[in-house]
Parts: sequence; structure tokens; C-alpha cells
Amino acid sequence: MPAYAPHSATARIHPDLRERIVLLDLPPGSRLTEESLAREYEVSRTPIRTVLARLHSGGLVEQQHGAGAVVAPIDTRVLRDVWRVRLHITELLQDFLALPADPQIVGQLRTLQSRAATVASPRTFGVLYSRYHELLLELVTSATLRGIHDTLFQQTLRAWLSVLPRMDLAEELESVTEELDLSIELVQSAPAAELAAMWQHFIALRFDRFNEQLSRPQL
Repeated sequence: MPAYAPHSATARIHPDLRERIVLLDLPPGSRLTEESLAREYEVSRTPIRTVLARLHSGGLVEQQHGAGAVVAPIDTRVLRDVWRVRLHITELLQDFLALPADPQIVGQLRTLQSRAATVASPRTFGVLYSRYHELLLELVTSATLRGIHDTLFQQTLRAWLSVLPRMDLAEELESVTEELDLSIELVQSAPAAELAAMWQHFIALRFDRFNEQLSRPQL
């Protein structure tokens, strides 16, 4: 078994396990035992315990009596509140955006833009949108605001992906392509307030579509 330092192991495992939860590879209710995860990631239980605690604080894992750690359910009532908080927090971004963006970030946004045409499933859609979110976060200079916004994003992305199979994927992809196009333009020359307003607009748009899906009767 490789001898990973606890800190480096946590930094390696946390984003991977979080992505598996957010992309619904591990659906709500999945058990997350320290023993099985330690074997899978080839580490001791100590970093796994730290990772599970971080995921719990991020709203993605909960502790159930007698069952241990499990992937948290998607509570739509709670998620609506989370989405509203995201909208308010986005208003603060204009004070903490480093613009114009580094050309490397612009180049990576263009790569995502070209890759959007190949998206064919909710999961690949989630991977693309998550990467887009990571690139925009690189522009946020406040580590505190970046961390809060990222935590809330992960929760809402998981909820959105849970209803995406019921939606028109082509229509959602068109919306994200529009968002990418605007982002590439704005990060290069626009005032920070304009980029923040665009970010907020598309968060609100997805929130509205999420609510619309929840209001429709299940077949």
C-alpha cells in the first residue's frame, strides 16, 4: 500500500469523491464506509475520515444512525434556499474578480466551448459545466468567497443533474453554449460588474428551470 501523507491523500481523494457524488455516480443513499474507501484509494482510514467530514460540512454526506456515512439525499426544499443564497453571493463577486482574465483561462474556456458540441449525456454535461465553474472561480481573488461559492455550487449542480434527464438536453446545452460564449467575451474586456451580472443571470435561469421540473407531475 503506497505511503501517502494524510494531507496529500486528502487533497487527492476529496475532489475525486466529491465529483463522484455530484455527478451521481454515487447516488443519494449510497453507503460510504471508511474501510472500503481506504481500500479503494489505498490509504489509511485517517484521510478518509477527514474527507468524509469535509463532504459532510459541504452538504453532500450525512451520518445516519447505524449506517454510518451515506450520500446525502437531495432535499429540494433545502436546495431552493441554497440556490437563493448563491444568487445573493454572486452579487458580491464584482468586488473580487481579477479581470481581464489570464489568456490561459480564456484558452481553456474556448476548449470547453468547442467540446460542448460533443456532450451527449447528463453526466458529460455535468463534467463540462463543473470545469467551466472551476475556471470562473480562478478569477475570484477572495479565498473565502471562492470556497463558499464552490460549496454551494456543488450542491446545486447535483440537484440540477438529478432532474436533467427529464429536460431537453439540447436546449440546456444551447443555454450553456451561450453562457460560454458570453463568458469568453466578458472575461477579456468587460467590467467586473458585467461578468458578475451574467453569472447571476444564468444561475437564476437554471434555478427557474429546476423549479419548473419539480412542479411537473412525474410520469
